[in-house]
Amino acid sequence: MKILFITVGYPPSQTGGAEAQARLQALELLQNGHKVVVVTRSEKLIPNIEVIEGVQVIRLPFLRIRFAGTLLHLSTMFSSLLMLKSKYDLIHVHLANLNADVAVMVGKMLGKPVYVKLASGGTSGEIFRFRKLSKLTRYYGLRNADIVQAISSEIYAEALQIGVSEENLVKIPNGVIIPKFEDFESTREQYRQQLRNNLNLPKNSFLFLYLGRIATYKGIADLLTAWDDSNFHKDVYLLLVGPIALDHPFELSHQHTNVLSLGNQTETIPFLMGTDCFILPSHGEGMSNALLEAISFKLPVISTNVGASGELLGFGLGGRLVQPHNPSELSEAMKDANINQTLSKELAEFSQYEIETKYNISIISRKIIEQYKKILEVQ
Repeated sequence: MKILFITVGYPPSQTGGAEAQARLQALELLQNGHKVVVVTRSEKLIPNIEVIEGVQVIRLPFLRIRFAGTLLHLSTMFSSLLMLKSKYDLIHVHLANLNADVAVMVGKMLGKPVYVKLASGGTSGEIFRFRKLSKLTRYYGLRNADIVQAISSEIYAEALQIGVSEENLVKIPNGVIIPKFEDFESTREQYRQQLRNNLNLPKNSFLFLYLGRIATYKGIADLLTAWDDSNFHKDVYLLLVGPIALDHPFELSHQHTNVLSLGNQTETIPFLMGTDCFILPSHGEGMSNALLEAISFKLPVISTNVGASGELLGFGLGGRLVQPHNPSELSEAMKDANINQTLSKELAEFSQYEIETKYNISIISRKIIEQYKKILEVQ
């Protein structure tokens, strides 16, 4: 099969969860003998074509100018999809924004099926964010796509509410690469000591980890309030790892004791292997890639109960769930994780088994390929 991916961005440029998933799926498709072409945004007015890890990536002009920049990109997207028609059998849109409307329009013109993924739910999700514009578009792309993928029960229900046909709606979660080490615990201990040496921290210090964009909607303010309220002893630290978000950035101060802001890191394994507890304080998610990765590394987890977090953590059986916008509840969970470390590890073991058997990227990719074949057979 020849599949054309439409994404907002594509590595190595700064990307979000939907784009990270697109990369994982593209590589899986290549390994299974399929061809993938990615059409995405460029920050320049000149189109750019490159090959990344065997995937052809076409970057189209995009300007961060309200309305004008969007119109430029959509018109270029429309013409490009028409010109590239011989390069693909179907279109896969990895974020249900206006690109989905353009893709479905072109798909109907060319007789090519279109697969659209809803990447997030709730107030941060595509359906909610485009509710005003939907008075004009009527959610055209979602309602007319051949397949709409919902990555969580929350998103599935939202799609039904706006009129997506249940016949065209499928629930398939995000996937993750399961780490493999010959001796996991021994390797983890090596990473633990190396990380503390690199950061000049005490050998037996307890490290909490936040990994993701530094944005207001990620609940960073709640996390820092909870941290200050916890009054941990001197050998407990909070590591903030990730880039400052381009949209709704959160400005970090230096007024918090034992909080280390480490910026964006190209290599995250040392943090996932070397820390003691992962925290996701987000106000809204689809299915967090960072949370999936943390669980896959058997890292104890505290997460707000948003998006698919409850499903991933067995609704409390595999980690601690707290309500969003609730620093006091988050603080109590952090203190409990620090005190009850044996329980935390047991919860992490449960979640990791669930992730390995249900969310392995190879399993997820096979399910998506099955949907591709289904809609191609109808054509």
